This record gives sequence, C-alpha cells and structure tokens, in this order.
Amino acid sequence: MRLRRLAASFSLVGGNYKLRHIEKLVSAVHAGEGKMETLKTMLAAIFADDGVTLPQTKVKSGFAREWIQKMRQSLRYDKLQQEFGLLQRLGGFVE
Repeated sequence: MRLRRLAASFSLVGGNYKLRHIEKLVSAVHAGEGKMETLKTMLAAIFADDGVTLPQTKVKSGFAREWIQKMRQSLRYDKLQQEFGLLQRLGGFVE
C-alpha cells in the first residue's frame, strides 16, 4: 500500500491513468541499463501494447535545436550584461 501511495505521488500520469511496467523502467535505470535508447525502446513497447498513439509534431528537429541555441546565447548575453554593469559600477564608470 505504501509503495502505491509513493507511486501515485511521483507518477508521470494523472490519477485516472496508470503507467504499466514502471517497475521495469525503474529497475533498468538502477541497474545501469538506463540508457536513453533502452528507456525509449521500453516505453515504446509499453505504449504499443496499450494501443497508445503518440502525438505528431510539425516542429523540425533542426529548428528546435537552433531555437535552443539562440535561447542559450540570449541567457549568456543577459548574464554578461549584468556582470558588465557591475564592473562599470565598481570602476566608477556609471553613466
């Protein structure tokens, strides 16, 4: 009963749904077999058994990678701007 409550607390799905074979996924991760490809294969098999069809996306992977790269650059730029402002204040070069 305790394990079921814990499973419900950390579940990947809502209360009305169940993720079958979660114990297999968890044991694969703990046994060091938890490589992403292995987990993907296991999840795909579980979903196929349940008749789940995954949603299709029209977002191209190249576009997503480019967007992620731009976002990371933007975050680095913001941090550099803050550090530059701090250096300006410390150096007495505030405009």
